[in-house]
Amino acid sequence: NTSEGDARQMLLRLWNESWGDGIWVAAWSKAVADVGPVQAAWKPSPSIHSIWHNVHHVCIWREYTLVKLGLRKTPLREEVEARNFEAPAETTAAAWQATCARLRATHEAIRDAIESGQPAERLHYHLPHDTYHLGQIMTLRAMQGFPPMNDWQAVLVTP
Repeated sequence: NTSEGDARQMLLRLWNESWGDGIWVAAWSKAVADVGPVQAAWKPSPSIHSIWHNVHHVCIWREYTLVKLGLRKTPLREEVEARNFEAPAETTAAAWQATCARLRATHEAIRDAIESGQPAERLHYHLPHDTYHLGQIMTLRAMQGFPPMNDWQAVLVTP
């Protein structure tokens, strides 16, 4: 079906752009690149999730989607429930770098699933879900004094 193929290609394009160039919002790669472990773990109040919590949340749900597609064996539902918005075990540069590497690996794994023709029922929900949490991360960045990411110039040249 051509329209299904076109929709998959659009999803793939947007997914790829959400990592590198941004899709009229900041790119994931840029949103976490200049954040250190202290900033990633910072919370404006006890009831608000940190940047680190949000990244863990995005990763665990991407991993669970890969399980549902039969591409991974873990995490199981119980682990997702236990690790959803998980706090970091330690607030170190190495732990934050490992979390950022996990974010990149899960992004690539979802991209590969989209590219390989896996059923899109779950896959297409990751883009809005992840963008929502990216917005939360960008707000937490701003609250800590990080400058805005001026990716609006890309909008001017986007067809």
